[in-house]
Amino acid sequence: MWSIFKDFIENQFISSSIGFGGFIMALLSLFIHYKNRTTNKKTYYLNRDNNRKSSIELLHISATQVESSIINKLVVFNPSSNGLILQSLQVFKEYKSNFPILQEYGLIKKWDKVKSTWWPTTDESNLEPRFVEDEFRNLFVKDIRLIVVSIDGYIDRDLYKFHLKTGHEEISRITTINGFQTQFAHDFYRKYKKD
Repeated sequence: MWSIFKDFIENQFISSSIGFGGFIMALLSLFIHYKNRTTNKKTYYLNRDNNRKSSIELLHISATQVESSIINKLVVFNPSSNGLILQSLQVFKEYKSNFPILQEYGLIKKWDKVKSTWWPTTDESNLEPRFVEDEFRNLFVKDIRLIVVSIDGYIDRDLYKFHLKTGHEEISRITTINGFQTQFAHDFYRKYKKD
C-alpha cells in the first residue's frame, strides 16, 4: 500500500513540475512577445516618420492672367534621395453650395473639377502650353521642378485644390488664386491618412 501511495505522490510531483515548467515557459514567451511588440511598434513609428520627412511638397508660387486663361506656377520639392515621376495633376474649384451644413457632412460635393492643362518645365518664361513630346524629360524630379498650369477663366478669390499624383505618393495643395504676389505662409497644416 505504501508503495502505491509513494508512486502516486512521485507521479503527482512530476506532473506538477511539468505543469509549473510549462507555466513558466508561457510567461517567458508572453514577456518576449511583449518586448517584440514594443520593438516592432517603435520601428514602425520610426519608418513612418522617416517617410513623412521625405515626402514631396507642392507649393503655389504665382498666378497671372493671360488673355482668357489663368497661368499658375507651382513648384514640386522632392527631399527624398529617390527621384520621382510626375503622373498627373488635377485642378478643382470649391463648390459654392446653398446648403453648407449638408456640404460639411459630405452629402453635397465640395469640389468641382476644372478644365486645365499642365506641363513641367525648366523655362519659367515660356507660358505657351507644352506637350509630352516636348517636356517628357522634365517629368522626372530629382530635387525641384516647376509646373505650369493653365486654367480657363479669370482670376477670382475662390479656393482651388491642385492634386498631384506621382509614382510615389499623392499630394494636394488648397490655395486661393489671385493676381497679387504671393507672400510666405504664416501657418502650415498637413493631414496624413490614418495608418
